[in-house]
Amino acid sequence: MLQDVNLIFPLLLTALAVTCGLREGAQVTLSNNGYEGLLIAISDSVPASPELIPRIQQYFEEMSALLFAATKRRAYLRDIIILVPKSWPENSTYGQAGIEAFDKANVIIDKPSGLEGNNPYVKQKGECGQPGTFMHLTPAFVLDDAVARQYGSSPAKTVLHEWGHLRWGLFDEYPVDENDAHFYHDSISGEIESVRCSRGVMGRGYKIVNDNIIWSCSLDKNTSLPERNCRFAPSVSANEGTASLMSYHFVNSVIEFCDNDEQAHALDLHNDQAPNRQNRLCGGRSAWEVMREHEDFRNSRQYFEEMSALLFTATKRRAYLRDITILVPKSWPENSTYGQAGIEAFDKANVIIDKPSGLEGDNPYVKQKGECGQPGTFMHLTPAFVLDDAVARQYGSSPAKTVLHEWGHLRWGLFDEYPVDENDAHFYHDSISGEIESVRCSRGVMGRGYKIVNDNIIWSCSLDKNTSLPERICRFAPSVSANEGTASLMSYHFVNSVIEFCDNDEQAHALDLHNDQAPNRQNRLCGGRSAWEVMREHEDFRNNNNPPVQGYIDTTPTFKVVQQQLKRYVLVLDVSGSMASNNKLVNLKKACVGFLQTTVDEGSQVGIVTFNSVAATLKRLTTVNSEAVRNQLTTLVYGLVANGGTCIGCDNNPPVQGYIDTTPTFKVVQQQLKRYVLVLDVSGSMASNNKLVNLKKACVGFLQTTVDEGSQVGIVTFNSVAATLKRLTTVNSEAVRNQLTTLVYGLVANGGTCIGCGLHRGIQLLEENNNVAAGGILIVVSDGKENTGSFPNVATMKPILIEKKVIVDALLFTDLAEDQLISLAKDTGGLSFFDTGNTLSTALTDALSKAVTQRTSGLRKNLVQVLSDTITVSSRNAFQGSVYVDSTVGNSTRFTFTWSTGSITVTLRAPGNVTITPTAQDYGSGVLSLNIEGTAKVGKWLYTVTSSGSENAAVQVQVSSRPSSDAAPIVLSASVSSDTVDIADPSMSRIVIYGEVTQGYTPVVGATVVAYVDTSAGNTHTLQLLDNGAGADNAKNDGIYTAYFLNFGGNVKHSVQVAVKGEEGASVKSAGSSSNGIKSNITFKSVEPFERSDSGGLFTVKNLPASTPGSEPPDLYPPGRIYDLALVAVNTEDKTVTLSWTATGDDLDQGNASSYIIRYSSSISKLRLNFNNTNKLLERDLVQGKLDSPLPAGETETFVVRFNQANDLNITYFIALVATDDKNQTGEVSNIVSVSFVYSNPFPSPDITTSTEATTERITITTELKTPAVATTTSLMTEMMTEKRATESLAPESTLIGLIGYIVAGVAVLVSLILSCIIVALGLHIRKRSRSHGGSQAKWRDNHGFNDTGV
Repeated sequence: MLQDVNLIFPLLLTALAVTCGLREGAQVTLSNNGYEGLLIAISDSVPASPELIPRIQQYFEEMSALLFAATKRRAYLRDIIILVPKSWPENSTYGQAGIEAFDKANVIIDKPSGLEGNNPYVKQKGECGQPGTFMHLTPAFVLDDAVARQYGSSPAKTVLHEWGHLRWGLFDEYPVDENDAHFYHDSISGEIESVRCSRGVMGRGYKIVNDNIIWSCSLDKNTSLPERNCRFAPSVSANEGTASLMSYHFVNSVIEFCDNDEQAHALDLHNDQAPNRQNRLCGGRSAWEVMREHEDFRNSRQYFEEMSALLFTATKRRAYLRDITILVPKSWPENSTYGQAGIEAFDKANVIIDKPSGLEGDNPYVKQKGECGQPGTFMHLTPAFVLDDAVARQYGSSPAKTVLHEWGHLRWGLFDEYPVDENDAHFYHDSISGEIESVRCSRGVMGRGYKIVNDNIIWSCSLDKNTSLPERICRFAPSVSANEGTASLMSYHFVNSVIEFCDNDEQAHALDLHNDQAPNRQNRLCGGRSAWEVMREHEDFRNNNNPPVQGYIDTTPTFKVVQQQLKRYVLVLDVSGSMASNNKLVNLKKACVGFLQTTVDEGSQVGIVTFNSVAATLKRLTTVNSEAVRNQLTTLVYGLVANGGTCIGCDNNPPVQGYIDTTPTFKVVQQQLKRYVLVLDVSGSMASNNKLVNLKKACVGFLQTTVDEGSQVGIVTFNSVAATLKRLTTVNSEAVRNQLTTLVYGLVANGGTCIGCGLHRGIQLLEENNNVAAGGILIVVSDGKENTGSFPNVATMKPILIEKKVIVDALLFTDLAEDQLISLAKDTGGLSFFDTGNTLSTALTDALSKAVTQRTSGLRKNLVQVLSDTITVSSRNAFQGSVYVDSTVGNSTRFTFTWSTGSITVTLRAPGNVTITPTAQDYGSGVLSLNIEGTAKVGKWLYTVTSSGSENAAVQVQVSSRPSSDAAPIVLSASVSSDTVDIADPSMSRIVIYGEVTQGYTPVVGATVVAYVDTSAGNTHTLQLLDNGAGADNAKNDGIYTAYFLNFGGNVKHSVQVAVKGEEGASVKSAGSSSNGIKSNITFKSVEPFERSDSGGLFTVKNLPASTPGSEPPDLYPPGRIYDLALVAVNTEDKTVTLSWTATGDDLDQGNASSYIIRYSSSISKLRLNFNNTNKLLERDLVQGKLDSPLPAGETETFVVRFNQANDLNITYFIALVATDDKNQTGEVSNIVSVSFVYSNPFPSPDITTSTEATTERITITTELKTPAVATTTSLMTEMMTEKRATESLAPESTLIGLIGYIVAGVAVLVSLILSCIIVALGLHIRKRSRSHGGSQAKWRDNHGFNDTGV
């Protein structure tokens, strides 16, 4: 039955790796539309309050319902864990925390940030689409309605806005950065618009003068935009626009995220022209475009649901898709929602999802081997087509129509009706119309001819004198949106009006009839028959099969997901008497040998049945997993004697129907004391190269300084077996610390390596005295591979550790250490570190320090690592070093010096050059610790290290301290973007190093941050990290210093340490407060000189191409994308534009690029999607700047360019650029800026009336009505039809456009005058509707010093 077509399409996709190395929050998963595992943690600095937890529950219950609506019924919060501090009083309703910890929280409740105040925010370090680090809410926001409602009447909507940042990596769609424009010229509406999404959010302009709100703004004569201090105030209650939650979410009508879905109302569509952070960092993609690429919503079945409805229309209500089976690979993780495949198999699939074809790329296609009317073999879609809207929409604004076009090939054996073969003509003389026609079906599809010359589109073609047809390079571009022809889907299916297949039915409109004269593949191979003529001969429709159905039909197919299983083969062999003749049985045995020894895949199952007069089981199903099994099966077959007679990615979380209770369940747990078990490798290999000696020294710092008072520590050792050196002991005195240190110093190295044994013993320690292991931390240090045959081993212990919720930190000592420990740490929520064994490396000590400091970020007295460095002291000489101690730290300050050879003495001088004699602890064997009594003096401390030995001494210097008060100290948090760099995988080929410097949650800017990357080859590379908003850094002056690392030391592990020094120019970026408590201007408060150090963990490089001796190393990376292209000035008199941006590098953000390519277009989407086919600025167009002489990466470029317009016509251009390197690699297209040359001003001012005091204005606003223009974004094909390309001057058509502009402007002025007279006469008070774009209400209010909830 036709409607029961059972589509099978397997997904051969590799599961995308989650970005690692960043501070990873608790694992939140979306399963069957419900988010599970969300962790909300309350800081130790927040006093216990009986109201706090109920209010948290209230906000997130409301947010869950809003989330369900905003995601179109696809997601809500199912369960939430709230973690309360250990310092709160115990409560019988609290559970006991396991692995839940403050540093793993997705949402934190903590005191206000100096920069954000009580404003909710998300810390975002990554690129577009990468999740945020955490969401920060303050107690005041949660508990005080007066505070919460400054950010909107619904605090839950504010939380939902932040969820967009946190979960899906969205960015704000309102002006947020310091130099962001607040208004721009919009080419769709033809008006001045405020920066917002969507255009449907209405409001008005205002400025503040002497604390008074003035409801009018003047136009800047250079930009023809409102003056720089003009701002936009959206109407909170008198709006109809529903999008976007990433813009002005506090507007009552806003309940959705912006989308580019053309089915949405025109005013709610994504505004890709607004120069906001979302467009700049996400390449103009809407919130939903980014969300659909997230694992929450990746959709392989959406296209088939939409295609089914289109199919029903195209077949005149005769066919749709009723059920579809999706086959996912065996290699994918098992899922309870997957069924077990039966006869479904990849080779039987109708549609396959697989990597791109070398010929077709991401272009969907059908393999057709047969004649006209014979079905295709399979349809091929790529992961990029299914997952990436930008890719799918290259083939048309409706990917489902693209799939339907391919269905015509696959199901009915139709062929393309446009020129596709190499020698196909593109035009012909048509005897019906008597004109030159393009090759297409039907003739009703209109468009125009063009050609490309020197990368320029020329919208005219010459006639070939021999053929009287357009020259051979001439092509046809159909108008995508300005067409009326409805056929044919086998021709230009991407044209909006096309919804049918061509037919020869004379009842159809003449322009929609089949064009049998066009020399295309359909006519050539089908004898001039139309698509419907072929389709009516198919069994689907032959003899009026499946006639049209009447009434409502739900065309949504049902989906079944099944997973491939191991292959199971049963050989059913004839051993009857007749098999004895003519060597038949002998030949059968020989054939079976090849099958069993070679053909059957490893892991498959094989059974053998024989039959003659009866059947017998020779071998039950057996897994083929060794040579021995293959030989056994072969032997059985050879013993035969003849006698006797003769069942992907599917759409994640599709919309659900019916009533859904979106109220999450809450579980409250209380933090527990930290329990650490040191699991130390004492195998024989640890005796070499001072590894055990260095381990002991690192443990001294951990036990004497790093571990917090009240924590518990146990020690396990392992070689061939494991042993308990010390059971869990509470660290509550100096005596306990000394006892543990003494035990470590007694370790001796010998024997083999059984890491699994150490892990098993560690669990036993955690579970002693009927305790649960959950939340315990095993810190495993090992230098070698696990011995073969060890049991238990790492692999067997991993699921046990995960089930028991034990965290494992892995410290890999040298490059030979067991790689399995890295994945073990990641999968248990732990950290991974790598020590190269280099004498100058501090990685081991830093790793042990971070194992504690990372997990005490919610505590007020957490340890701060001020300095971690290695110095070389020459024999019998002295070395003088220095370190800054600032006022945010100073308590429990300790200087620790470790060395390997000889002996040293240390002298300390406090600021003021005062020599002090601190309490000293010499632990022997090269460790000296100096403790500063009381609070260390603020300023530069000097230390002098003198070597008395005969050899140079490598001395590690560690300085740690604790906060001097309850105020937050300055801290450094280092991380990497991933633990793996795979050069062969584009999605994993780059590594970013982060150094985040903050005081509390307030960024510290202007500091010098440097990363040190050690490799196992003994090399140390130095890399400066920048907070400049360019290259790898997505936001300037946010305290997150960033850079790509490119100097790989081979396919080996790399260890990262980051250090910061703040001297002159370093400051805390915060926001002042005005008298009414609203955030005013950003301020920068200088800080005392300070230093900090932190471990960034490790990363491993794979598939790095080897360099040929004597040749240049491979050029792995193109120049980086430019994110901060800005329009500085416009001069309409001489038609010049001043542009600025931060120079990118030859390789991403490093080095010097070779050249720039600057292009412009009157169409923003064409510039974005077809950059190379837009207008190119040449050297002669430049007044200032040189295209072939880029500045070094990080410096500011300033170019002045002239547009050679022949006439003074109003026009808006969109401008972007790319950088190229010396290997002709081109970077990604920059963010896009727009410039408008305005000579006659058709743009209505956004400010109509003037008011006096703000309090009065809120009551007596009088304005005129502004009706929003309705427009939709067209596709690339439309722009090819409508844009007049101008390389030297504007095309003639622009003159007509300008004339129309003058006429429209004149009419607008006349109408405005008439309306003004009527308004004055009648005293009307009509609220203006103007377009807006924004983010959380608090951010908007804070930016503009404005506090009004009902503009």
